[in-house]
Amino acid sequence: MLSPHWPGQVSARLFISGFDMGILKKILVLILLAYFLVHVAQLFTGFIKVKPLGGVIHTTEVPNLSMASWFSGAFQDSLTNRLDEAFGFRPLYIRLFNQIDFSLYRKIHGYGVVLGKNNYLYENWYVLEYGGYGLVGIEKITETLNKLKVINDYLQKNQTKLLVVLAPGKPYYYPEYLPDESISTGQSTNYYDYMNVLSNSGLPWIDINNWFIKAKDTTTYPLFSKTGTHWSDYGAALVADSILKYTQWQLDRPMNSIRIKELKSKPITKTADTDLNNVANLIFPIKDLNLMYPILEIDSVISPDESPERIVIGDSFFWNLFGLKSNNCYKITNFWYYYSSIFPQWENYQPTINEVDVLQKIRETDQVVIMVTTAGLYKFGYGFIEDVYKKIIKENESSLSVKIESSMSGN
Repeated sequence: MLSPHWPGQVSARLFISGFDMGILKKILVLILLAYFLVHVAQLFTGFIKVKPLGGVIHTTEVPNLSMASWFSGAFQDSLTNRLDEAFGFRPLYIRLFNQIDFSLYRKIHGYGVVLGKNNYLYENWYVLEYGGYGLVGIEKITETLNKLKVINDYLQKNQTKLLVVLAPGKPYYYPEYLPDESISTGQSTNYYDYMNVLSNSGLPWIDINNWFIKAKDTTTYPLFSKTGTHWSDYGAALVADSILKYTQWQLDRPMNSIRIKELKSKPITKTADTDLNNVANLIFPIKDLNLMYPILEIDSVISPDESPERIVIGDSFFWNLFGLKSNNCYKITNFWYYYSSIFPQWENYQPTINEVDVLQKIRETDQVVIMVTTAGLYKFGYGFIEDVYKKIIKENESSLSVKIESSMSGN
């Protein structure tokens, strides 16, 4: 048997040790340097395409370099934060981190995203409203709707119709998949309070949320996706048809209608159907339901120029309807998004509410629709009601002053 101290073995160990301490160190340094240079190159050139992160991305503004920004440290701090937000392959690392947390610990990342049972995703503000948080109160709701009655009277005098639409909230449609800690305790919610007060208000309104709840077990296809927060295209088509029928009855005039020509099942590609999946930023997105996408056709009985005009005050839920072919049943649809920006754009110029005569616009249209989701009921009308109510009161006071002055002048 060879001795453990055999000279050949000692020489071999010394050679390997020398190789490890010399060449191996250089190889590791080169690997680290290459790793660093690839990330720098990716930062400045983006030579490898990386899918950007979903959701709203915060970007730090770097102030101009000056004596003040340098000595205060503002320039250095902002630049450091900006580099942290933009380093090469950042989206890939964030998705890897999120995937590990989701796969191992069932923890979801993404602002406002709540992970429910069977991997159903919800938005936090919808879950909170369903749980009874942020109650407005009956007194405040009554005050708001009384102002809306004044607006409705004003519209009727100008041959304009008002329609209130309570859009649905996903927790009401899929309560069985909510996390146990998020399930409603049975207390009141803004939705139930508004539903009760609206029922006795005399205002024209449609409760889509309640309709969705009742239709859940009878509709052939899902009205909400598994990983989205908005109604599905199929659900939106049914809603659009209902609003069209109600509008025709309300305006008491012929209108073009829609019908579903065909339903197609296909992989989800629309952001609205899987927007929470997009915000979660996983490497392997959560598998969704088998959704159906309707192909709509318009049954025309009048020309487009004879169709009614409308103004819609609402949130992101209306985007689904705005993009459907049913929108062509109206001559013009002006979407007052959150009572702030106005769509469609006018010759590549997007005006804001502050740039238009609101009273004139609502007098000239055929219908004003206020569409509010359950999570948005705490700010019902998104400022439209309070603003228009004040404008009407001011206009009436001005008219009264003119009448008094005219009367006094006549005497």
